[in-house]
Amino acid sequence: MAIYKNGKKIENIYVGGKKVSKIYHAGGVIYSSGPKIVDFATGTDDEIAAMLDAHYAGALNIANYWHVGDTRVVHINATNSGTINHVEQKMTMVIMDFNHDDLTTSINGKTKAAVTVGFREAMGNRRTAENEYYEGKFYDYIYDDNNYSVYSLRTWLNSGLLNALPSTFSSLVKEVNKKNLAYHTKTDNAPLITQDKIWLLSYPEVHGTEPVSFYLNGNSPSDYEGTQYEYMKTVSNRLKYVNYDGTASSTRDYYWLRSPSSISARYGFYWCYINDNGIATSANASTAGLAPAFCL
Repeated sequence: MAIYKNGKKIENIYVGGKKVSKIYHAGGVIYSSGPKIVDFATGTDDEIAAMLDAHYAGALNIANYWHVGDTRVVHINATNSGTINHVEQKMTMVIMDFNHDDLTTSINGKTKAAVTVGFREAMGNRRTAENEYYEGKFYDYIYDDNNYSVYSLRTWLNSGLLNALPSTFSSLVKEVNKKNLAYHTKTDNAPLITQDKIWLLSYPEVHGTEPVSFYLNGNSPSDYEGTQYEYMKTVSNRLKYVNYDGTASSTRDYYWLRSPSSISARYGFYWCYINDNGIATSANASTAGLAPAFCL
């Protein structure tokens, strides 16, 4: 019996990069036999990759098997770019949402990335001898003006940090379009669109449409820099603790956002960040942690 999909004969059927012969019917389309269903936390890297492949092939909906708040520990290699460095460490990834971010290039007709994940704790760039936890402190080179699109930090996220992820995961990271209000502090200015594989969260991605005086001059955030992730709708999830090799230490940390502050017009290069109580505020960039996000 010949197998057809969208009117075209299928000679070979692959799932997770492997040729298979069994078939089943799902959603009105014939697909090859599905991959092993595994939890986000405990599946092997290859099993995770196979489930994501099946999602993008239309054979399953990943949101039916994984959940917002699910976590997975990954090992991150040390990076040394000469400007931005961080030590080898384990980090816990947490699922923040499904089908939320816009893919730069559609995959089999899908325009949304399957899964958006972020680091549950704040990244650290050095280990203290006294207590052996990683301090989540990055310094002024993060933001030297109000244009996130040209920062050396953004370059590092999309190259140095991306390459520091486990090879299976770095190959799964999807490029998405992110909105940035670089230089813009008024709602009559359109956001810039950048293509990113790893990025810092924005004010509305964390806090939603809650207006504050230091962002957009107090106007409603709307969707100028994206919309709130489901994970961030729980207030306690906006807190970040200093990372201790994949677990949370007892110390809370600030973390920078990519959103410019309206205060910049008066005081220079101010940016939004989330403080150690999970509340958004702004300051001239100095020290705070990083809690990047990316899509699979």
